[in-house]
Amino acid sequence: MIKKTIPYCLLVFKIDLLVSIAATVITSTLSPKGITFESMSYIFMLSYFSGGFLLGILFFEIARKQEYHFYYNLGISKLRLVLISYLFNLVIILPFLIISAYARYI
Repeated sequence: MIKKTIPYCLLVFKIDLLVSIAATVITSTLSPKGITFESMSYIFMLSYFSGGFLLGILFFEIARKQEYHFYYNLGISKLRLVLISYLFNLVIILPFLIISAYARYI
């Protein structure tokens, strides 16, 4: 069952990723420190892990609401779709957090 749901959850994950990148670019341009790699990576981690995910889910809810019927017919509930997408976010962000933590000490 998991193998059948992953490709469909990846679509929601891609939308969340695009919204998080857009939120990072907009937020970093408004930052008083200016655009640096360190500030963009920190803002990306924050937006990707928290607000960007919620904005992505909101965007998916507004723009692609009809697709929930498609997912429901496949046996994927809305809650399961959101949880699997959030787990994808955790899998992506945790190595990024570890690398950025070690990069500060170098």
